[in-house]
Amino acid sequence: MELFELAQLAMQSVHLGQAGEARRLADEVIDSGPASSRVTAVFRIRRARALAQAGERNRSLGELDRAEAMLSDGNARDPDWTWWLDPSELAWHRAMALASLDDWPAAVELFEQAAELRPITAVRARYNDAAHVLEAQVAVNAWHDAEATIPTVLAGTNDISSASTSELLRRVLQRIERAPGHLPSGLDDGAHELRQVLRVA
Repeated sequence: MELFELAQLAMQSVHLGQAGEARRLADEVIDSGPASSRVTAVFRIRRARALAQAGERNRSLGELDRAEAMLSDGNARDPDWTWWLDPSELAWHRAMALASLDDWPAAVELFEQAAELRPITAVRARYNDAAHVLEAQVAVNAWHDAEATIPTVLAGTNDISSASTSELLRRVLQRIERAPGHLPSGLDDGAHELRQVLRVA
């Protein structure tokens, strides 16, 4: 359970943009050589995200490659709390790292891949995926793609409440509002509806 708590603390540090703290926690666990390959993979992902936030592209992507390789080395000592680590999560974290590195063209493909790989039963995660796909599409001015994605986001708002995803979507709406030129009508209408749902002024 100590490793679980450290993984949660490292995740929170990444979320808050505290790259140094996230990396310190990840380094501490990795250097201790935990017996479980999946636990090590979790902390390599945390370290990769911290490295990306620090602008260290090659080292970040290298850590993600190592984490992916370790998934095939699972053993009976893997704790139950590592169940979430699967190909969809790996694609999502790689996309998040690339977004931190401001490589949105590469990130959008991986966010889309994560959404495609996500199990149909993972309803909350799929809603989060849709929000990140929309953010990346808007970041690269792929307006027609965003027009196709926003109904999926709206469908998720009917059933799921997530403060972090709502905040993400508010930032996306601001970028849409500031976009120059004429947007596709479906995106304009969808953004207006999403503002109403999220109560954005």
